[in-house]
Amino acid sequence: MRGTYYDDNGLSYLFDLNDPSESDEREQIIQKVYYNEFFPLCLDSMFYGNEARFINHSCDPNVLSFNLTGQVDSNVYHSIGLFATRKILVGEELTLDYQWDKNDLTISQDVPCLCGSLKCRGFLMRAKKMKKSQSNNVKLESRVTSK
Repeated sequence: MRGTYYDDNGLSYLFDLNDPSESDEREQIIQKVYYNEFFPLCLDSMFYGNEARFINHSCDPNVLSFNLTGQVDSNVYHSIGLFATRKILVGEELTLDYQWDKNDLTISQDVPCLCGSLKCRGFLMRAKKMKKSQSNNVKLESRVTSK
């Protein structure tokens, strides 16, 4: 719910800790156990967080994130580890690949990426597109009802 609101208003300080990639076998197994339902473990630093919430996106980032999990007694703790992918110069902005463009989002239009890197993919977020057959049906229905 918050994610949809943030997307609709061009805001987002959400960080999904378990948005599994296809190669993440452990997380895929967990998702299947829960009937293929995605249940994000998410940090929301919209109103409270440390300086890391201001790390900007780049399609060619200088920082990678790793989700860290620890357990004390029966409590599980989650945190994010940020690691440099190369030498970062003094005064250089820290950047992370948000990977928001890998999923179709429920936003009204695509959001262009402004990272400026040579590896830029062109879009920060992609709007969910209607399937061609659905689009044709909508056009056909509108013609029928307009006659």
